[in-house]
Amino acid sequence: MWDNYLADFVRDAFAAAAGAGFGAWLAFRFSRMQTNADRLRAAQEAAAALAAQRATAGNLAIFALSQMHNDLLAYKAQMLDSANRTDAPWFWMPPLTVSPAGYYRINVESLSFLFQSPHPEAPTLPIKLTLEESRFAVLLDTIQHRAEFHQESVLPAVAKLQAFKAASGKGRLSSQELREHLGETIFATLRNYYSDIATLIPLGLESTKRAAQELRDLLIAELPSQKIIDFDIAERLAPGGSPTMRARNKFAEENDDGQAARNQARLGGQSNE
Repeated sequence: MWDNYLADFVRDAFAAAAGAGFGAWLAFRFSRMQTNADRLRAAQEAAAALAAQRATAGNLAIFALSQMHNDLLAYKAQMLDSANRTDAPWFWMPPLTVSPAGYYRINVESLSFLFQSPHPEAPTLPIKLTLEESRFAVLLDTIQHRAEFHQESVLPAVAKLQAFKAASGKGRLSSQELREHLGETIFATLRNYYSDIATLIPLGLESTKRAAQELRDLLIAELPSQKIIDFDIAERLAPGGSPTMRARNKFAEENDDGQAARNQARLGGQSNE
């Protein structure tokens, strides 16, 4: 009797222990699976956030290049096109001032992930973007320096040109006559400024568009799940140049009776001649 009771007790005790152990094992396995799922979800969310951050950095860089390109088009139309229809573009190119807001910046540090990209052309792209930003800044500096030189040195010499024009009865002075009466220093300085501007504007128009397209193609390959903007988004949003350029252009149009315009008209330097 006692032996049977003891055997049943031991059997039931082992069964209970075995059942409790299996339940604990199931609970442990479920907890581990849940933890792994949470980690996987957190990793996926972090990867998506990182991809979105990188896409934003790339889109901002493309947009900055588009703004540069649009302003280059505006400078070309206002400075080069009319001047190049004359025989002395170095003199008749209008002196324009530059707003500090027109110096666009590309956050190259935010694109540093391109240095680790498996695409062979990616590591050199941040360098190209830095060169684009620097080249555009050099152009703006040159335009501003020319405007300052024009105000300080050219305008005071206009009186001599007017006197010669009146005495000679000429309708318009030739490039050689302008050079002779302005002097070699003014001629050489204006010629050098014109040469730099005439080189940088078309070069910038080509290189900004090419760099933006290279960046866009690379971002699409690098971040396939993200939206990458088109290069011409700035052209659609701000036709005729950036808001800064449009505001300055409007101001210039409303002030055509300014000193430079009056001097140009008196000397017969209208661009449509």
